Amino acid sequence: MKLITLLACFVFVFGSALDSVAQYKPVIAKQTTLTYKIHPDGSETVEGRTEGTYFRSSSGSEMSTSFDIKQGRRVGKGESTFIDSATGKAYSLYHDSKHARLRHVRSTPFHPPKTKPTQVLGKAVVSGLNCLAIPTRRGKRQIGKVWVSSDPYLLVKREYEIPPNRRQVWTLHDIQFAEPDSSKFSFPADYTIDDSECAPCKEASPDAGK
Repeated sequence: MKLITLLACFVFVFGSALDSVAQYKPVIAKQTTLTYKIHPDGSETVEGRTEGTYFRSSSGSEMSTSFDIKQGRRVGKGESTFIDSATGKAYSLYHDSKHARLRHVRSTPFHPPKTKPTQVLGKAVVSGLNCLAIPTRRGKRQIGKVWVSSDPYLLVKREYEIPPNRRQVWTLHDIQFAEPDSSKFSFPADYTIDDSECAPCKEASPDAGK
């Protein structure tokens, strides 16, 4: 299973202004990821499926957990991506091995964007929310799109290509706007935490230069 950090993997085309006061609206939701294989005739078949939970606090911290689904059943103990709004740190948690590994440190403050996206591909209702479809890029090349609700701000769906012949679609559903229990954003006491991966990015932490 390969988890994708929601806030880190793609460049979203948003305006630059940020609201320095507003908080995020807290979220309790379920999530599903489908991986499709694209055949030479253009048809598609589902090649992989993950299911899990998504929690977001009013401060912007996120805990996203997914399990591989095989023959309708969960396989293993799953993996999580945790983003701590207080430190800017993003971790991958491997529950089978009880291990947490630092991936990167976010350098920008955690605030919902104040302005609208600078490029919109369309509009759609996704999981009951009015969303804008926004292109995602790797460098200058568009590799997919995301559907984002602006009120409240929430990334609801993501679709991107996996060369040469696959695509992946992630969707939030059964969305509730309620504050998750604080325990959802903590590491189990018996987990090993590896911060060594972040030596090059410590200078980019939110506290750098203060």
